[in-house]
Amino acid sequence: MVEQGDIIKIEGIKGKAAVISKTKYNESGKIIACPIISKHTSSSFLVEFPFDGDIKYIASDSVKQLDISAREFRVVGYVPLSALIVVIDMINAIIELF
Repeated sequence: MVEQGDIIKIEGIKGKAAVISKTKYNESGKIIACPIISKHTSSSFLVEFPFDGDIKYIASDSVKQLDISAREFRVVGYVPLSALIVVIDMINAIIELF
């Protein structure tokens, strides 16, 4: 089971992802996640955080639903709560009605 804030590596998918969906939703075998990238780009929706002695970025404008029930995965770390809050706020800003 994955929890909100986990960093996961999924078999068959390059890179890592930050789980942003609530743990209760993840029980369905699906998750909502954002990719984690190593290089800063021109996107204003990147959230910086420390990971494995480096600075990584969560691409909060690249939200994906993934079916992890059909793939092997492992938890490789955790997003700091302060960064997770910023990611969720950025996603909300993108999809707000008004």
